[in-house]
Amino acid sequence: DAEFKFKRKDDLRRLYQIHKETANPAHPFAKFSVGNQQTFGQFTTEALQEKLAAFHTSLYCASNMTLVIHSPYSVGQLMPW
Repeated sequence: DAEFKFKRKDDLRRLYQIHKETANPAHPFAKFSVGNQQTFGQFTTEALQEKLAAFHTSLYCASNMTLVIHSPYSVGQLMPW
């Protein structure tokens, strides 16, 4: 719970939470993104590790990512890099 309590006092985190609460509620961004003993305590460490691994395997992959490059150089100048 220490990290959760620490984040509650962080002004930047509060602004982030306001942004989340004004986002489209159907979008995943609007979901609660910080856990504590109350929300995670019902799971064993092994179960949490399995859920995290399943998330990583199914969603955190190159086919779901987009690379954006912001540069003062033209695309032609960047291509050889």
